[in-house]
Amino acid sequence: MATICVLGALGAPGFAQTDSVTDAETNAVTGSLTEAWQDLRDRCADAVLSGEMLNVAGLDARLPDVFFDVVEDDLFFGPRIELSFTAPGRRTVPTGVWGTDGGPFELWLTEYPTRAGFRAICEVRGAPGTALAAEDIAAVRAAFQAVDADEQTVSREGLTAFRLTEKNARGCPVVTSFSTRSEFRSTVSEAAGHPDCGGPSLATDVITPHGILPPSAGG
Repeated sequence: MATICVLGALGAPGFAQTDSVTDAETNAVTGSLTEAWQDLRDRCADAVLSGEMLNVAGLDARLPDVFFDVVEDDLFFGPRIELSFTAPGRRTVPTGVWGTDGGPFELWLTEYPTRAGFRAICEVRGAPGTALAAEDIAAVRAAFQAVDADEQTVSREGLTAFRLTEKNARGCPVVTSFSTRSEFRSTVSEAAGHPDCGGPSLATDVITPHGILPPSAGG
């Protein structure tokens, strides 16, 4: 993955034109990065609010760092699912991960079983190997706050969260958040603690090391 790092201009006498070009390039990189975040964030919001399938057109499916492994020969219960963890400490199983070659972000969909089906959590995360400069994070944070400025907010150190005033099409309260606590994460999700809300999986397939696993099997 490409590393995104915005470098400031080096000021020196007689190089005003070079400084100006560098500033313009810096602004262009930061703007492009914000647009990349906005695209994925809008895909999350559209899916979670409407309850419709997540739009991953133009994105490549990737194996997440936590994935399903299907065991076919369980004597009593038939096929069963085991989890393989490639990232130490992770115990959350994503339904799917998507991104673009060299892109600064990835789209993560994680779903938990409820009585109605699944509760969806859709996230924009930094792609592996991506380093976001402070000014990049500030620009994306400003875009996040501008989008959701009219929502009720809860703010902690490194975390800003809004609860939307209207429930989504599946009857679930929706929370959107922006976090830089341990890693960059921008989330749109159906709120926890509502076991009767949710519905069908927002993804058509779950990608595993051994092929395609139907979402209903993964939880």
